[in-house]
Amino acid sequence: MNPELLTCRRITAGLLYPPFQIQTADLNRLYADITERYPYQVLQHLPDGVRMANQEDDCFIQFGRIQMNDNVTYFQANRNKFLDIFGWFEIGSVCSNS
Repeated sequence: MNPELLTCRRITAGLLYPPFQIQTADLNRLYADITERYPYQVLQHLPDGVRMANQEDDCFIQFGRIQMNDNVTYFQANRNKFLDIFGWFEIGSVCSNS
């Protein structure tokens, strides 16, 4: 096997943080902000957060983590997207009770 011929088809990355309660309004506002830049078409409310998704990718924002799952077309673009969304999520700025 030639490792140089291996390609990354799907990537999952996560960010863990101390759990805290996120208000539904804050999650809706975060979804609106993120979808201005990234084409998530679905917002699904979960018992402990939300799932944003389109046909190929999804992003979970929950009370103790963010997890993103993307198909890889160009790794650097995926990396930049993940870092961008992770950077938008600052514990003090999302939670309205801080």
